Amino acid sequence: MVARPGEAGEELYVCLSRQLQVLHQVESGEEHEVTRLQAGGLFGEIAQLTGQARNASVRAASACALLVVRQKAFV
Repeated sequence: MVARPGEAGEELYVCLSRQLQVLHQVESGEEHEVTRLQAGGLFGEIAQLTGQARNASVRAASACALLVVRQKAFV
């Protein structure tokens, strides 16, 4: 799991290879796939810009490469 709901969002991630699954947890506790990110896709920008906690889970569909950009890089 790369990111979970409720975590602090201090990093922005860019998918460099393969795919990532974006998941949303429903009231029953089950996770449903919302979308898949391909190489070049990014996530974490909203939490990084607003300071809000992450609102979705993201996991690698298979082994992948990620570029991690920490919030401090923009300060």
